[in-house]
Amino acid sequence: MPATAGMDGKGEFDQAVADITEAVTIDPKYAFGFGQRGQALFRKRLITKKGGWEPAIADYNEAIKLDPNLLWLYSSRGVAYSNNRQYDLAVPDCSEVIKREPKNSGGYNCRGGRLRRLDRTMRAIADYDRSISINPKNGVAYWNRGNAYMALRKIDDAIADYDQAIAINPKDFNAFNFRGKAYVAKGDSNQAITDFTQAIQFDPSYVEAYKQPRPLL
Repeated sequence: MPATAGMDGKGEFDQAVADITEAVTIDPKYAFGFGQRGQALFRKRLITKKGGWEPAIADYNEAIKLDPNLLWLYSSRGVAYSNNRQYDLAVPDCSEVIKREPKNSGGYNCRGGRLRRLDRTMRAIADYDRSISINPKNGVAYWNRGNAYMALRKIDDAIADYDQAIAINPKDFNAFNFRGKAYVAKGDSNQAITDFTQAIQFDPSYVEAYKQPRPLL
C-alpha cells in the first residue's frame, strides 16, 4: 500500500489533506489523489482517535469509481470498513484483491484482520501466514498475527511476531505498543513501560500508547 503523500511522520494530517484536496479540486478525476487523501484521513483517525472512518471510506469509494484497477484501494477500504465495524463489506474488498492477485501479500493481511474481528482467529492466522510467506518483509502482517496470537493467549508467540515486526521497521510504533501490551499480560512491567515509551517517542500524536495501563513497579 503506498505511503500517504505529504505525511512527514509528525502528525501533520490536516496539511496533507489540504494539499491533496487542492490536487483533486484541480483534477476531479484524479483517482490516485482521492485514494491518497483517503490514506491521510485514515491515518489521522487511526493515530488521533478523533472523528470517524467515513471520510476515508468516501474517498476510497470515489477513487475506486474513477479507477477500479487500483488494487491497493480495495485493501485500504477493507481495513477502513473493518475498523468501522462493517465487516460484511470488509471481507469482500480484501477477497477482491486476492482474487485478482493471488500473490498479493496485502490482500491476505487485509482479510486476516477482518476474519479475526469475526472471531475466526485460526483462519486469520492462516491468512497472515500466507501474507508473510509471500512477503517476509511485511511487518504489519507480523504484528497482526501477533495480535491474533494474543487473542489465543499465546503471549510468547505474539512477542516473537512483534519482535520480527520491529526488526523489519525499528520505528514501528504500533509494534512497540502491541508488544508493550503483551509484556503487561506477561507481567514484565519494565519492558512494557519501555515499549509504550518508545511508541510515544516515535509518534507523540499516537494516543493509544498514552492510554495503556502502566503496571505498578
